[in-house]
Amino acid sequence: MAIPQLGAPQHVFLSSMAAYVGLDPGKDITWVTHPRAESMQLLAAGKVDAYLGFPPDPQELRARQIGHVVVNSIVDRPWSQYFCCMVIANRTFMRRHPVATKRAVRAILKAADLCSLEPDRAARGSGRA
Repeated sequence: MAIPQLGAPQHVFLSSMAAYVGLDPGKDITWVTHPRAESMQLLAAGKVDAYLGFPPDPQELRARQIGHVVVNSIVDRPWSQYFCCMVIANRTFMRRHPVATKRAVRAILKAADLCSLEPDRAARGSGRA
């Protein structure tokens, strides 16, 4: 399993998934660490068996017809019921800029809603650089 580093979100998430189905992530999975681009190349070349990608990696792999989806954490339970990310802010910044903090959090939540309501649109992106 290709991951960017031990302890990275991909490693933690995949370890949780493996444990959920009765595997021991420390014994039953051989973890290899590579940057994301190299991991995708290794998957394409058949040199690693699996890779967990976060957008835009899955979309790129699908467009290149590399691999196939085993688990989609957007729709597959129980993973679709888990929060994958956190928003963390510096306390001083939040106190000094409460309106900016609120706007940023609302923008992130709005984007998450858009991704779940319009996944095809979200996968295409805005087309703007």
